[in-house]
Amino acid sequence: MKHISIMVFSPFGNTLKVGKYIQKALTESNQHCEIINLTGKSWNQISSFDYSMIEKNDLIVIGTPVYAWKIIEPIKIFIENLPSNENYRIAFFTTYGLITGYTLFQGVNLLEKKGYKVLSCLKVAARHSMIFNEEEDPYNYRPNQQDIEIIQIFSELITKTLNSFPNRTLSLEKLDYHSWKVKYLYKFLIKRFGMALLPKIYFNSKKCIQCGKCIEACPIQIIKLDPYPKKFGKCIKCYNCMWTCPQKAVYSRTFKLFEFFHRILGKYYHEIPETKIYQ
Repeated sequence: MKHISIMVFSPFGNTLKVGKYIQKALTESNQHCEIINLTGKSWNQISSFDYSMIEKNDLIVIGTPVYAWKIIEPIKIFIENLPSNENYRIAFFTTYGLITGYTLFQGVNLLEKKGYKVLSCLKVAARHSMIFNEEEDPYNYRPNQQDIEIIQIFSELITKTLNSFPNRTLSLEKLDYHSWKVKYLYKFLIKRFGMALLPKIYFNSKKCIQCGKCIEACPIQIIKLDPYPKKFGKCIKCYNCMWTCPQKAVYSRTFKLFEFFHRILGKYYHEIPETKIYQ
Protein backbone atom coordinates (compact mmCIF):
# COMPACT_ATOMS: atom_id res chain seq x y z
CA MET A 1 0.00 0.00 0.00
CA LYS A 2 1.29 3.45 -0.99
CA HIS A 3 0.71 6.58 1.08
CA ILE A 4 -0.48 9.48 -1.05
CA SER A 5 -1.49 13.06 -0.24
CA ILE A 6 -3.49 15.25 -2.61
CA MET A 7 -2.77 18.96 -2.07
CA VAL A 8 -5.33 21.39 -3.54
CA PHE A 9 -6.34 25.02 -3.44
CA SER A 10 -9.80 25.37 -4.93
CA PRO A 11 -11.66 28.71 -4.65
CA PHE A 12 -14.46 27.67 -7.00
CA GLY A 13 -14.56 23.97 -6.06
CA ASN A 14 -13.50 22.43 -9.39
CA THR A 15 -9.97 21.49 -8.33
CA LEU A 16 -11.22 19.95 -5.09
CA LYS A 17 -13.82 17.98 -7.06
CA VAL A 18 -11.13 16.52 -9.34
CA GLY A 19 -8.99 15.81 -6.27
CA LYS A 20 -11.84 13.80 -4.78
CA TYR A 21 -12.23 11.80 -8.00
CA ILE A 22 -8.52 10.98 -7.85
CA GLN A 23 -8.78 10.09 -4.17
CA LYS A 24 -11.72 7.76 -4.85
CA ALA A 25 -9.88 5.97 -7.66
CA LEU A 26 -6.68 5.58 -5.62
CA THR A 27 -8.56 4.38 -2.54
CA GLU A 28 -10.40 1.79 -4.61
CA SER A 29 -7.02 0.47 -5.76
CA ASN A 30 -6.05 -0.06 -2.09
CA GLN A 31 -3.85 3.04 -1.70
CA HIS A 32 -3.90 5.11 1.47
CA CYS A 33 -4.94 8.52 0.14
CA GLU A 34 -5.88 11.77 1.90
CA ILE A 35 -6.80 15.24 0.65
CA ILE A 36 -5.17 18.27 2.23
CA ASN A 37 -7.25 21.27 1.23
CA LEU A 38 -5.45 24.63 1.53
CA THR A 39 -8.60 26.54 0.56
CA GLY A 40 -9.73 28.79 3.41
CA LYS A 41 -6.26 29.03 4.91
CA SER A 42 -4.68 32.44 5.44
CA TRP A 43 -1.49 33.54 3.70
CA ASN A 44 0.39 32.92 6.94
CA GLN A 45 -1.02 29.41 7.33
CA ILE A 46 -0.04 28.55 3.77
CA SER A 47 3.47 30.00 4.15
CA SER A 48 3.98 28.12 7.42
CA PHE A 49 2.56 24.78 6.23
CA ASP A 50 3.90 21.82 8.22
CA TYR A 51 5.70 19.76 5.57
CA SER A 52 6.36 16.98 8.09
CA MET A 53 2.74 15.94 7.40
CA ILE A 54 3.76 14.68 3.96
CA GLU A 55 7.46 13.86 4.26
CA LYS A 56 6.92 10.10 4.53
CA ASN A 57 4.51 9.89 1.61
CA ASP A 58 5.27 7.83 -1.47
CA LEU A 59 3.52 10.33 -3.73
CA ILE A 60 2.16 13.87 -3.58
CA VAL A 61 -0.56 14.92 -6.03
CA ILE A 62 -0.78 18.70 -6.42
CA GLY A 63 -3.85 20.38 -7.92
CA THR A 64 -4.31 24.01 -8.93
CA PRO A 65 -6.81 26.06 -10.92
CA VAL A 66 -5.53 28.33 -13.69
CA TYR A 67 -5.39 32.02 -12.76
CA ALA A 68 -4.06 34.49 -15.33
CA TRP A 69 -2.70 31.46 -17.23
CA LYS A 70 -0.54 30.50 -14.24
CA ILE A 71 -0.57 28.46 -11.03
CA ILE A 72 -2.72 30.06 -8.37
CA GLU A 73 -0.38 31.79 -5.90
CA PRO A 74 -1.12 29.72 -2.75
CA ILE A 75 -0.07 26.56 -4.62
CA LYS A 76 2.98 28.34 -6.01
CA ILE A 77 3.98 29.28 -2.45
CA PHE A 78 3.42 25.69 -1.32
CA ILE A 79 5.73 24.40 -4.08
CA GLU A 80 8.38 27.06 -3.57
CA ASN A 81 8.55 26.27 0.16
CA LEU A 82 8.76 22.51 -0.34
CA PRO A 83 12.02 21.18 1.08
CA SER A 84 14.33 19.91 -1.67
CA ASN A 85 14.14 16.12 -1.79
CA GLU A 86 15.06 13.82 -4.66
CA ASN A 87 13.04 11.02 -3.09
CA TYR A 88 9.71 12.78 -3.53
CA ARG A 89 7.44 11.70 -6.37
CA ILE A 90 4.85 14.13 -7.72
CA ALA A 91 1.76 14.06 -9.93
CA PHE A 92 0.42 17.45 -10.98
CA PHE A 93 -2.97 18.52 -12.33
CA THR A 94 -4.84 21.67 -13.23
CA THR A 95 -8.46 22.64 -13.87
CA TYR A 96 -9.35 25.34 -16.37
CA GLY A 97 -12.27 26.89 -18.21
CA LEU A 98 -10.70 28.40 -21.32
CA ILE A 99 -6.90 28.19 -21.61
CA THR A 100 -4.43 26.35 -19.37
CA GLY A 101 -1.70 28.83 -20.22
CA TYR A 102 1.64 27.75 -18.79
CA THR A 103 0.28 26.29 -15.57
CA LEU A 104 1.51 22.73 -16.11
CA PHE A 105 4.85 23.87 -17.52
CA GLN A 106 5.38 26.31 -14.66
CA GLY A 107 4.47 23.76 -11.99
CA VAL A 108 6.72 21.01 -13.30
CA ASN A 109 9.57 23.46 -13.84
CA LEU A 110 9.34 24.65 -10.20
CA LEU A 111 9.18 21.09 -8.91
CA GLU A 112 12.13 19.88 -10.96
CA LYS A 113 14.26 22.74 -9.65
CA LYS A 114 13.57 21.33 -6.18
CA GLY A 115 14.84 17.94 -7.32
CA TYR A 116 11.41 16.31 -7.47
CA LYS A 117 10.46 13.69 -10.03
CA VAL A 118 7.15 14.52 -11.71
CA LEU A 119 5.62 11.28 -12.96
CA SER A 120 2.55 12.59 -14.77
CA CYS A 121 0.37 15.64 -15.41
CA LEU A 122 -3.31 16.15 -16.14
CA LYS A 123 -5.41 19.04 -17.39
CA VAL A 124 -9.17 18.91 -16.80
CA ALA A 125 -11.80 21.10 -18.46
CA ALA A 126 -14.13 22.57 -15.84
CA ARG A 127 -16.75 25.28 -15.51
CA HIS A 128 -15.13 28.71 -15.73
CA SER A 129 -15.11 30.35 -12.32
CA MET A 130 -15.07 33.97 -13.42
CA ILE A 131 -16.43 35.19 -16.72
CA PHE A 132 -19.48 33.46 -18.14
CA ASN A 133 -23.10 33.42 -17.09
CA GLU A 134 -24.26 29.93 -16.22
CA GLU A 135 -26.34 29.42 -19.35
CA GLU A 136 -23.56 30.67 -21.64
CA ASP A 137 -20.52 28.91 -20.21
CA PRO A 138 -19.39 26.24 -22.73
CA TYR A 139 -17.74 24.37 -19.83
CA ASN A 140 -20.78 24.60 -17.58
CA TYR A 141 -21.20 20.84 -17.18
CA ARG A 142 -17.53 19.99 -16.94
CA PRO A 143 -15.96 17.84 -15.74
CA ASN A 144 -18.41 15.46 -17.42
CA GLN A 145 -18.45 11.66 -17.47
CA GLN A 146 -15.79 11.48 -20.17
CA ASP A 147 -13.53 13.78 -18.12
CA ILE A 148 -14.08 11.61 -15.03
CA GLU A 149 -13.04 8.52 -16.97
CA ILE A 150 -9.79 10.25 -17.99
CA ILE A 151 -9.23 11.26 -14.35
CA GLN A 152 -9.60 7.60 -13.37
CA ILE A 153 -7.08 6.55 -16.02
CA PHE A 154 -4.70 9.23 -14.71
CA SER A 155 -5.07 7.84 -11.20
CA GLU A 156 -4.30 4.31 -12.41
CA LEU A 157 -1.29 5.52 -14.42
CA ILE A 158 0.37 7.36 -11.58
CA THR A 159 0.05 4.28 -9.34
CA LYS A 160 1.51 2.00 -12.02
CA THR A 161 4.32 4.45 -12.76
CA LEU A 162 5.09 4.82 -9.06
CA ASN A 163 5.37 1.04 -8.72
CA SER A 164 7.20 0.25 -11.96
CA PHE A 165 9.04 3.41 -13.05
CA PRO A 166 9.54 5.56 -9.91
CA ASN A 167 12.52 7.41 -11.42
CA ARG A 168 10.70 8.54 -14.54
CA THR A 169 10.50 12.32 -14.98
CA LEU A 170 8.00 13.99 -17.29
CA SER A 171 9.69 16.02 -20.03
CA LEU A 172 8.94 19.75 -20.00
CA GLU A 173 8.77 19.62 -23.81
CA LYS A 174 5.51 17.68 -23.57
CA LEU A 175 3.97 20.58 -21.65
CA ASP A 176 4.97 23.23 -24.18
CA TYR A 177 1.94 22.49 -26.33
CA HIS A 178 0.44 25.88 -27.18
CA SER A 179 0.27 27.54 -30.60
CA TRP A 180 2.63 30.40 -31.42
CA LYS A 181 -0.26 32.88 -31.04
CA VAL A 182 -0.87 31.87 -27.43
CA LYS A 183 2.85 31.79 -26.70
CA TYR A 184 3.34 35.35 -27.93
CA LEU A 185 0.28 36.60 -26.07
CA TYR A 186 1.61 34.98 -22.90
CA LYS A 187 5.20 36.20 -23.39
CA PHE A 188 4.41 39.83 -24.09
CA LEU A 189 1.22 40.39 -22.08
CA ILE A 190 0.02 37.73 -19.64
CA LYS A 191 3.40 36.76 -18.16
CA ARG A 192 4.22 40.37 -17.27
CA PHE A 193 0.82 41.84 -16.48
CA GLY A 194 -1.51 38.83 -15.94
CA MET A 195 -2.72 39.49 -12.39
CA ALA A 196 -2.63 43.27 -12.88
CA LEU A 197 -5.01 42.90 -15.82
CA LEU A 198 -7.62 41.13 -13.69
CA PRO A 199 -10.35 43.53 -12.50
CA LYS A 200 -10.15 44.96 -9.01
CA ILE A 201 -12.87 44.44 -6.41
CA TYR A 202 -14.62 47.28 -4.57
CA PHE A 203 -17.16 47.38 -1.72
CA ASN A 204 -20.22 49.65 -1.70
CA SER A 205 -21.06 50.40 1.96
CA LYS A 206 -24.41 51.95 0.97
CA LYS A 207 -25.65 48.64 -0.43
CA CYS A 208 -23.94 46.41 2.14
CA ILE A 209 -26.12 44.82 4.84
CA GLN A 210 -23.11 43.37 6.71
CA CYS A 211 -24.32 39.80 6.22
CA GLY A 212 -20.76 38.43 6.14
CA LYS A 213 -21.26 36.20 3.10
CA CYS A 214 -18.29 37.76 1.32
CA ILE A 215 -16.14 36.91 4.36
CA GLU A 216 -17.28 33.28 4.30
CA ALA A 217 -16.64 33.06 0.56
CA CYS A 218 -13.08 34.41 0.66
CA PRO A 219 -10.71 31.42 0.22
CA ILE A 220 -7.71 33.31 1.60
CA GLN A 221 -9.37 34.96 4.65
CA ILE A 222 -8.51 38.57 3.84
CA ILE A 223 -11.99 40.18 4.15
CA LYS A 224 -13.06 41.58 7.52
CA LEU A 225 -15.95 43.78 8.71
CA ASP A 226 -14.61 47.22 9.73
CA PRO A 227 -17.57 47.96 10.14
CA TYR A 228 -18.18 47.22 6.44
CA PRO A 229 -16.16 44.72 4.40
CA LYS A 230 -12.53 45.60 3.72
CA LYS A 231 -9.59 43.63 2.36
CA PHE A 232 -6.71 43.11 4.76
CA GLY A 233 -4.09 41.33 2.67
CA LYS A 234 -3.34 40.30 -0.87
CA CYS A 235 -6.35 39.40 -3.03
CA ILE A 236 -6.09 36.44 -5.43
CA LYS A 237 -8.98 37.85 -7.52
CA CYS A 238 -11.19 34.77 -7.49
CA TYR A 239 -14.33 36.98 -7.31
CA ASN A 240 -16.08 34.62 -4.88
CA CYS A 241 -17.05 37.62 -2.77
CA MET A 242 -18.64 39.32 -5.76
CA TRP A 243 -20.62 36.23 -6.82
CA THR A 244 -21.95 35.53 -3.33
CA CYS A 245 -23.01 39.05 -2.32
CA PRO A 246 -26.86 39.14 -2.29
CA GLN A 247 -26.93 42.96 -2.49
CA LYS A 248 -24.37 43.39 -5.29
CA ALA A 249 -22.40 45.51 -2.84
CA VAL A 250 -19.20 43.85 -4.05
CA TYR A 251 -18.44 44.93 -7.58
CA SER A 252 -15.81 45.65 -10.21
CA ARG A 253 -15.65 48.68 -12.49
CA THR A 254 -13.92 46.88 -15.36
CA PHE A 255 -15.32 43.37 -15.15
CA LYS A 256 -17.51 43.72 -18.24
CA LEU A 257 -14.49 44.70 -20.33
CA PHE A 258 -12.54 41.74 -18.97
CA GLU A 259 -15.46 39.45 -19.72
CA PHE A 260 -15.71 40.78 -23.29
CA PHE A 261 -12.02 40.07 -23.92
CA HIS A 262 -12.44 36.46 -22.80
CA ARG A 263 -15.56 35.97 -24.89
CA ILE A 264 -13.59 37.03 -27.97
CA LEU A 265 -10.67 34.81 -26.99
CA GLY A 266 -13.05 31.91 -26.41
CA LYS A 267 -14.45 32.18 -29.93
CA TYR A 268 -11.06 31.82 -31.58
CA TYR A 269 -9.17 29.46 -29.32
CA HIS A 270 -9.94 26.10 -27.74
CA GLU A 271 -7.53 23.50 -26.42
CA ILE A 272 -7.89 20.18 -28.17
CA PRO A 273 -8.16 17.75 -26.49
CA GLU A 274 -9.64 19.64 -23.57
CA THR A 275 -8.91 17.03 -20.91
CA LYS A 276 -5.61 15.22 -21.37
CA ILE A 277 -2.96 13.18 -19.54
CA TYR A 278 0.73 13.97 -20.04
CA GLN A 279 2.94 10.98 -19.25
